[in-house]
Amino acid sequence: MVGVEVIEIVDLWHGRQHLWHLAHAVFGEGRAEATAWAEPMAKALLDEGVSPVLDAIRTLQLPTEAAQEVVRLALEYFSEHAQRMRCPEFALAGWPVGSGMVESACKLVVAARQKGSGPWDRFWQREPQMRRPLARHLVNPAA
Repeated sequence: MVGVEVIEIVDLWHGRQHLWHLAHAVFGEGRAEATAWAEPMAKALLDEGVSPVLDAIRTLQLPTEAAQEVVRLALEYFSEHAQRMRCPEFALAGWPVGSGMVESACKLVVAARQKGSGPWDRFWQREPQMRRPLARHLVNPAA
């Protein structure tokens, strides 16, 4: 489409999950040090974007080879998605940086309607061919 700009935004909560996974790998699961590191990093991600998070990750002292791998993956993740994690810019523009609103809408609108009385019965009456799993009818290209 001409004249349409698409903005991709990584859900803030996905970034937070990566931070917590990293904190647990470096400082230990459930340790106060993990919380003391991850919470300010999550706030920095929201308030300042990816740069301070990447800087902080690069300064971590790594206790194990497993932690080194988690750090490597975290650096890769935050670097690769930096343009999609410009939280301060997105929030300033009024765009959501978390998926909570969309997930809530899906739960309230889609799930509630599907779980209501009758929608699936009516659907299957109109679309009986949709009951068949497609995988059964695919030809194995390797055969």
